[in-house]
Amino acid sequence: MTFKKAKKENQKMLNKWTAPALLKLLSLIVIIIIFLISLNVFTKKISSEETTADFNIVITEAWHLDQNKEKIKDIYRELRERDQKWSPRIYVNDYIRVKFNQPLNSSKDITIWALNENLDNTTIEVYYTNGTQFAAFPSIMGEREYKIFLTNLSQREDLFDLKVSNSVTNGSYIIFDFITDPDQTTCGTLSVAGTYTLTENVPSSSNCFNISAPNIEINCQGFKIDFGNASTGLGINNSEGYDNVSVKNCYISKKGNADQLNYGLYFNLGALNATALNNTIFVNGSAWSIGIYFDDGVNNSFVINNTIYTNGSGQSNRGVRIEASYNITIEGNVITTYGDSFNHGVDIIPGSAIIPHLMNITIRNNSITTGGTQGSNFGINMAYANNITITGNKIYTGGTDNNYGLYFDYSNSSRVENNTIMTNGSANSNIGVFFNPGSHHIIRNNNITTNGTDFNYGIGYPPGLFDFSSGENYIENNMITTNAGGTNNGGVFLNEFHSFFVNNNISTFPYFAIFDASATSNLNYLIYNNSFGEIRWTNNRSTNGFVDNLTFNVTNELGISLSANLFIANNTIAFNTTAFSPLTINATANLTFFNLGMPQVVRIMKVGNFSNSASFINENGANCNGTSCTIISYDNTTGVLIVNASSLSSYSANLSVAIDSTAPQVTLIGPANTTNFSTEIQPLFEFSIFEENIGVVIFSMSNASGTPFNITAIANISGNWNRNIDLLTLTEGSHLLTVFANDTSNNLNNTFNLYFGLDRTPPNVTINVSGLLTPITIFNNTNFSENVVAQYGMITFNATVIDGYRGVLSVNMSFDNASRSAGGGGGGGKSLNGLDSGGTPFNRTAVNFSGNWNISFENISLNFTEGLHKLVIMTNDFLNNTNRTTEFWFSVDRSPPNVSLTAAMLNNSNYSDLTGNFHFNVTVIDGVIGVSAVNFSLTNASDLGGVAYNRTGTNVSGDWGITFTDTNGLYEGLNRIKVMAYDRLNHTNLTTELWFGIDRTVPNATFNVTGSLTPVRIDDNANFSENVVAQYGMITFNATVIDGYRGVLEVNISFDNASSNAGGTAFNRTAANFSGNWNVSFENISLNFTDGLHTVRIMANDGLNNSNRTTTFTFRVDKEPPNATLAVYGITNTSYVEFLTFANNSNFTTGARVLFNASVIDGSIGVLEVNIS
Repeated sequence: MTFKKAKKENQKMLNKWTAPALLKLLSLIVIIIIFLISLNVFTKKISSEETTADFNIVITEAWHLDQNKEKIKDIYRELRERDQKWSPRIYVNDYIRVKFNQPLNSSKDITIWALNENLDNTTIEVYYTNGTQFAAFPSIMGEREYKIFLTNLSQREDLFDLKVSNSVTNGSYIIFDFITDPDQTTCGTLSVAGTYTLTENVPSSSNCFNISAPNIEINCQGFKIDFGNASTGLGINNSEGYDNVSVKNCYISKKGNADQLNYGLYFNLGALNATALNNTIFVNGSAWSIGIYFDDGVNNSFVINNTIYTNGSGQSNRGVRIEASYNITIEGNVITTYGDSFNHGVDIIPGSAIIPHLMNITIRNNSITTGGTQGSNFGINMAYANNITITGNKIYTGGTDNNYGLYFDYSNSSRVENNTIMTNGSANSNIGVFFNPGSHHIIRNNNITTNGTDFNYGIGYPPGLFDFSSGENYIENNMITTNAGGTNNGGVFLNEFHSFFVNNNISTFPYFAIFDASATSNLNYLIYNNSFGEIRWTNNRSTNGFVDNLTFNVTNELGISLSANLFIANNTIAFNTTAFSPLTINATANLTFFNLGMPQVVRIMKVGNFSNSASFINENGANCNGTSCTIISYDNTTGVLIVNASSLSSYSANLSVAIDSTAPQVTLIGPANTTNFSTEIQPLFEFSIFEENIGVVIFSMSNASGTPFNITAIANISGNWNRNIDLLTLTEGSHLLTVFANDTSNNLNNTFNLYFGLDRTPPNVTINVSGLLTPITIFNNTNFSENVVAQYGMITFNATVIDGYRGVLSVNMSFDNASRSAGGGGGGGKSLNGLDSGGTPFNRTAVNFSGNWNISFENISLNFTEGLHKLVIMTNDFLNNTNRTTEFWFSVDRSPPNVSLTAAMLNNSNYSDLTGNFHFNVTVIDGVIGVSAVNFSLTNASDLGGVAYNRTGTNVSGDWGITFTDTNGLYEGLNRIKVMAYDRLNHTNLTTELWFGIDRTVPNATFNVTGSLTPVRIDDNANFSENVVAQYGMITFNATVIDGYRGVLEVNISFDNASSNAGGTAFNRTAANFSGNWNVSFENISLNFTDGLHTVRIMANDGLNNSNRTTTFTFRVDKEPPNATLAVYGITNTSYVEFLTFANNSNFTTGARVLFNASVIDGSIGVLEVNIS
């Protein structure tokens, strides 16, 4: 079937924007200007190339059945392809029984090309072969394609009965050209609703599939779509906005990086209910390389479980782009985007109107990685997009500067929960979550890590220079870590109003945890129930002071701490005063201690240097009670102590000095001991450490056979210590993680060991095939014949499978059983009958013998279908790393070649004096391993004296022939050519013969003329008079004609009828054959012929039109007497010269001299004699 669509180009102008990154004032403005200029306009080019679609699920049998289902005729050749070779008329109540090359299920359809010449209401009903109807085609009218989906098919079937039906008349009929089930095997335009299943990889120079109908499902079954091989292109293009289009299980790839605007999937113009499921998409180019693009009203759609990789040598590459589309779910995808700059993992933008849109987009449980050689790379970008839910994602963003994990640009009312967000930059202004501005967001239970040089934040807002309004956000239970080596870095940068910050764990080095740049009139709610580090307020007081009288309620035993600047526990309040220099700290403050559990407080111990260890302060500090601090009150029932301190330092309440000699207690949270990793990238290693005065926790990594290293753990909000470890940096093998937990009294616990394995490599496979009788290696592409048992014995397929770490879990061997088609050799890629065919593929589980996995076959020629076979070794290790790359090819061939005469060669042809080149040709097909040789054996009329000989045929595209320049080398007589065709296993076909004749000699002819009354021979030059009947009777002209090879074809006798001498009219008579004697008879020859001299000529032709015209016979016919006139002359002198003419009745004198002259004429046989009386 051919689909054609005229080329077109649609251009759409889209304004692009982005939010400014948080920078130093001057650099921020410059980057915004550059960004807006560079992304002002881009053009999407969408074109459809003219393509052709073929089909692969085909019929293998087709029979015309009568109404009793009795076979009438095999019509497979008429229906196997669309070629205008129509079936006979299938009348009402007759059937066509078709068998497909594989069973169909309820997701398939049957497609026919048919014609109703009567144009009446005739339909086709579809039955199981047991007589139950389950489907019906619509009325068949003009010549076109008709399709019926097998929705009601209750079981997998390959055999169906198609009944012609008309309730009005029995005289109606339908003719058929083609019956199939369309499976897509090339790129093209999909214009009929239904499921299209790829059965092989498909390439395209530009677009691959163009959608031009709704309700289409494309199931690639893991096969590959290569698009844009020569130019910009789209893998699957639904630019015309057809609804309910699904793409699943596809491997979509665009290679090369010289062009831009390449999209793996493109849906546009309100294409509702789109689904992209379980696809692998690779898009490369220069810029604007996009994996999946939902553009303009692609609502109620899904992007689920896809692996998307986009890479451009330029900027603005996107993994998933959602534009002006709503109610979208993006879930379970692995998205990786690289390029120059401005690369987004997920990009959500409105249409042309720059106002917030209620987009209702869910982004859940994805792994998103974005990077670039420069900056401004975003994990998820949301512009003017409200009501976005972002949960359970792992987001990694890198580049130089201005990189963001989440970027909210004029976007509100979103939920960001349980995500891991890591933003890395080699320069400044990298932010985990950025609001520009944003309100009514919930940011909860996220792990946010930011790295860079200057102006890096875990959560950031635009500074006060911009008249933005961010507020009423709720930020709770997040772990925020900022690691930066420059200046002006922080955990949270505030420019807020009416926002809540609850129970967050903020770690910054070496700067503040919270930087509040909100205006004085704005009120934010900072609830200190969990750990904060340094807390800084600026621009709120004329003195630029810091901590006023703060009350901390610490309900756990571990205290709260992030940086080395502030620590609060149930018996410790510690300030690092040097961190506030050169700005001032207020002179006095009331400090409240909770949950002390002491009967009384005697001393307040103080140390000048910063320490968060109560035992250290009690041992090394001085009692300040009554001097620089004063106990205001202590309630030993509630354990609440209030102390006024004249300066801030490190304090501890004390009844007696306590010595800490107990090492921390370490308990594993996850992962479980002896866990094995394969596909994970950055798993979280987490331990619960019980210690009141914990110091530092280090994970010591053995790194298998690689270089060991240590990594410092991070404390989270629950007091647990953890770290995401990048497994890509580890060596494969068995690993040991040892926890080193130190408290502030230098008590060390290094007894806890966590063992885990890392294996990313599939098993290594080598294959060895051998026979029981000949245990040497059987090489790839070996051919097996019906003699395989005698030649090799039992065949064993042996796979040596090695996995260096976890070991081999299973080995399966997949045999395609020549299911693609039995191609090869001189057969032209066809099976033995010249048609595509194949067996049913199957898998076998191999048996393990000490690392050698075997499958054996007693007689491989009987166990497999004839054809070319592919074996694929499928091995899995215990972590499900899979190797599918090892193949072995072999052929099974039990049949000799098939030989047929070419159309130009007719049996029993005859050749005589042909000149120039002429050929004897046959078509020779071997469906498996190809034709080895073809010889022609010529008898050369050896029974008549010729010498037989052989000639070797020459192959021209499957036609084998020999050539003669003329026939002179061939002996006259009946010749036979026997074709001797051999395949590469020495199967021989000696059954085809061609007979022809050589005849270069004309027939031999002799004449015999007889009369019926005198059956003796009448000689040449005979004379016949009017008395011929009485003299001879009926005259018979008899020609004895002999031809030694082909025989006499016909004999004509030509009579000139004295036309050359007496004016008769010539004529021919066809002779009658009496056992080789060819006769023409005349009852009365004197009446049948003109008087005169007659010539009779024999015209004899043999079967090759060799002609004899040389044999003649002459005779005369004379029915008239001579014509005579008499003249009398007188003689006047002695010389008889002078005459005197006398009249009749003249009188003569005596002595007269008289001459009597008689003029006598006979027109036929002449004057015999003249007498004068």
